[in-house]
Amino acid sequence: MHKHNGNIAKWITVKCPNCGSNKRIINGQWLKMIRVQADLDQRAFGRYVNVTSPYISDIERNRRDCPTDILEMYLSFRGTNE
Repeated sequence: MHKHNGNIAKWITVKCPNCGSNKRIINGQWLKMIRVQADLDQRAFGRYVNVTSPYISDIERNRRDCPTDILEMYLSFRGTNE
């Protein structure tokens, strides 16, 4: 499995679609890097956290905020294959 060099920002700033103000969210690309380094595809990770793979895809594409419980699951895999 190819390992990414880890130079992805953990946080990004996006515009709120409702009010137009800037808000800081966890970067979905960073979460994807953690999942890929743990050698899990979206479907397997989704089963692990009891959500669908399209839901995981939305999080990793920054289309949806990552809930705290799912963020904790991503972080639980951090460093497992380093």
